[in-house]
Amino acid sequence: MKRSNKNLLIFLSPPCDLVNESLITDSSWYKFALNFGNYGDNLNIISPILKNNKNAFKIKQKKLCIRKINHFYFNSFKSYYKKFFLNFFKTMRVYCKEIKAADVIIYRIPNPGFTIINLISIFFQKPVIVFISGNIIYQSDSFLNSSGIKKAFFKVFLKIRIKLHQLMFLYSSYIFPVSSELVDLYKINKKSNVVILRTPVISSKDIIKEPNKTFNYSRNNKLKIIRACWLQESKGIENLINAIKILNNKYTVKLDIYGDAKEEDYKSKLENLIQKLYLSDNVKLKGWISNSELINIYDNYDLHVMSSKSEGMPRVCVESSSRGLPQILTPVGGVNDFYTHMYDAYICDDYSIDSIQKGILWFMDNPEALRRIVSNSIENAKKSTIEEVSARFNKILEKVLL
Repeated sequence: MKRSNKNLLIFLSPPCDLVNESLITDSSWYKFALNFGNYGDNLNIISPILKNNKNAFKIKQKKLCIRKINHFYFNSFKSYYKKFFLNFFKTMRVYCKEIKAADVIIYRIPNPGFTIINLISIFFQKPVIVFISGNIIYQSDSFLNSSGIKKAFFKVFLKIRIKLHQLMFLYSSYIFPVSSELVDLYKINKKSNVVILRTPVISSKDIIKEPNKTFNYSRNNKLKIIRACWLQESKGIENLINAIKILNNKYTVKLDIYGDAKEEDYKSKLENLIQKLYLSDNVKLKGWISNSELINIYDNYDLHVMSSKSEGMPRVCVESSSRGLPQILTPVGGVNDFYTHMYDAYICDDYSIDSIQKGILWFMDNPEALRRIVSNSIENAKKSTIEEVSARFNKILEKVLL
């Protein structure tokens, strides 16, 4: 392993802590981040303190020198800027001290503070690498659930943020958007320093070698579907539930949904919809389980359906591919950048109830095509492991640090 002695500074909004040489967090993004750099590098992480969290898991650190710089806790853009200005001088001293000492700044958006960090980095003439993970308009539940004057205000605010980000990107050494959709959203010129990159969330050891299912499905058999995601508006869960209702008029289709609600009101809305459609025996809200548990849960299902209205590049798609689980996907975010219709997944025309239902029916009627599709999907997953993508990223990082 190449030996180095560089200071890498990462700004991330998901909370984390270092405990007994292990990193504790609820964000799978850290599995990727802890592979940045070479042996001997210093990996400095600025993020909020991790509060009691049932969803947290442990990552054994692979770097000899990982340091956690505590940051005030925030869980929204509003709470970030409120606390930032209340602690302006203290926070700025920390930011300036750490950025001045760093050899490279790594930032992931959408996260608050990006413009502030960039301006400080420009002042100290530090290279900045940016990962763009999501669409700040269509993945914002605050925007999607608002109306009238409030919605108009959010729209103006988000457009201003996009303009500020566009300006900051001009000073970035490398930009890693997760999809072509984000390249278009920010009007990023496709230069050599712009690389569409799917954030890796699986290890090579998680990938099965070949399809292990029988693929003897038909409309006469019970079909078990999994959906794993945050319970929120942008995930298109209501459309999926309505599609299951229509299918159950003729067939036996079961849907298990894994994930927590960011807002309890939305979870109640889903529960009411399930009851209203008389689907209590067919659709279950299973709650949150850890990533390590979920990777094996996929093996219990016949099909994964990703029904989102907006996405970056869903982790669950890669996880399903790694386990040889057939997939019905909506054409959002990075789906069309990393999957090909009828080659390694079935991609719906849109995220409507009719399109999702049509995809599930195709799955029932074409068991002979599934083995080929799943085999291709497994091969695709091998290109997106933490080990594979980290190696590619670190070669780029070496160029930036020259």
